[in-house]
Amino acid sequence: MITADVLQKVMPGTMRAGVFANHLERALIEFGVINLEQRARFLANVGHETGSLATFSENLNYSAERLGVIWPKRFPTLASTIGYARNPVALANKVYANRMGNGDEKSGDGWRYRGAGMLQLTGKTNQSACARHFRIPLDTVGDWLRTPEGAARSAVWYYTNNGLHLVDTFDHVCDMINIGRETDKVGDSNGWAERLEMYKMAKQVLS
Repeated sequence: MITADVLQKVMPGTMRAGVFANHLERALIEFGVINLEQRARFLANVGHETGSLATFSENLNYSAERLGVIWPKRFPTLASTIGYARNPVALANKVYANRMGNGDEKSGDGWRYRGAGMLQLTGKTNQSACARHFRIPLDTVGDWLRTPEGAARSAVWYYTNNGLHLVDTFDHVCDMINIGRETDKVGDSNGWAERLEMYKMAKQVLS
């Protein structure tokens, strides 16, 4: 069972274990995730993606130098970052334009459907599917994804709807959540060390 004590041990330093424990337990039951292994994999990835339940909205406030590292093809020079560095709205509209069901840069869809929730649900296609499932108006689903209930339920929905609870290894789950595809090398996902540490602790405290 997911309790505040479990979350505190899996995600040391979290200040919101008591806020999210019941929401997570109810969501996991709602979508039939009762297996210890499946729960441990889920909690580890949620812990990393949210900074131990601290952040539920994508951070797009990057320096010019960082933009060139993350999106080298979109920002090949420092000059190309003008107007986008330290400008989260403009950046989201550029890098997420014409992708994931979004319109062009001028549509504002990139910012409107930027990553939200425990697993950073991104793009109009993903957020529309979530809105339909939970019968929430599309123009308010972003706000709902950032609430404790919405963050928990949408994350477990995404986890099961994409079959992540059924994949063969923990590394595969991490790859799918962080990269969007399985890779040949173990530990390719961003924050692998923290994900793995949380996964090991989750298996221990849930057993």
